[in-house]
Amino acid sequence: MTDNNPEGNAATDDPFALDVAVPYWQAAVIRLARPALLWALGVVTMGFGVVIVGFVEAVVPGAGLRMAAAMAALLKAYPDALYWLVAFLFGGQALAGIIKSIKGG
Repeated sequence: MTDNNPEGNAATDDPFALDVAVPYWQAAVIRLARPALLWALGVVTMGFGVVIVGFVEAVVPGAGLRMAAAMAALLKAYPDALYWLVAFLFGGQALAGIIKSIKGG
């Protein structure tokens, strides 16, 4: 399987071959998985988290502040390397999209 042909371009029954044909639905999942995971990590988790905490604070005063304090403590507990990894993945995905669009793919 190559990046240019995610469906695979070899007809072999060897499951350990480096270039094995995969079903079309699996190739579609592979193409969607990386960007979807990155959006889930960054935008959806953080963005929806802010909206949910704001809604809870509006309904039950004080509860949203406690939730925000707990989330801040959780985020401070993560190692710095994890933040660098997520930033690297976001940047790499964006750079890959830019290069692909420049090449006309």
